[in-house]
Amino acid sequence: MATDSVKAQQKFKGLSSDTKPTQNVPAISVFIETDTGNEYEYSGTSWIQKSTNGSVLVRQVANEVAFPEQWYLPFTGVAGVNDNDVVYTSTDVSMYNVHIIEATAGTVDIQVSVDGTNFNALQAAVLLHDDVTTGGGVKVLTMASGKIGILTGKYNAIRVLQNGATASNARGGHGVM
Repeated sequence: MATDSVKAQQKFKGLSSDTKPTQNVPAISVFIETDTGNEYEYSGTSWIQKSTNGSVLVRQVANEVAFPEQWYLPFTGVAGVNDNDVVYTSTDVSMYNVHIIEATAGTVDIQVSVDGTNFNALQAAVLLHDDVTTGGGVKVLTMASGKIGILTGKYNAIRVLQNGATASNARGGHGVM
């Protein structure tokens, strides 16, 4: 499998009459026109209009929403067997700001990490509905089978654990909004 290096997103501001930069600009960088409010995202080769005066634009192809590949990263977990088995641990997802997780079987715990390694009390700053603290003091979101959770925010990593003895699994994706 080939791997790709992802550069950090850059943000630019300027007038609509300004030439948007293209030299050494990483994909998913953003340009905001200060005089119109229009927002553009760099695809790696060209600037694509993302919003008009703050309203999000969605391109449609054959009645299906089409997103550039780098805007969405789907995942499927590996079924857990025992309590606290790791069902899924993301790679670096810091380029995404929306994380959708569905518990497809059993009950799962969702944890976030701001450094990509430690899933610990730093999560206490995350505002979640129905959140609980595990015996280890780690803040988690517990979700039953068939439920979908949406986390918004910039995290380096997300981890899904089995909660309890009933086998569990999860799927979802990380995206940009």
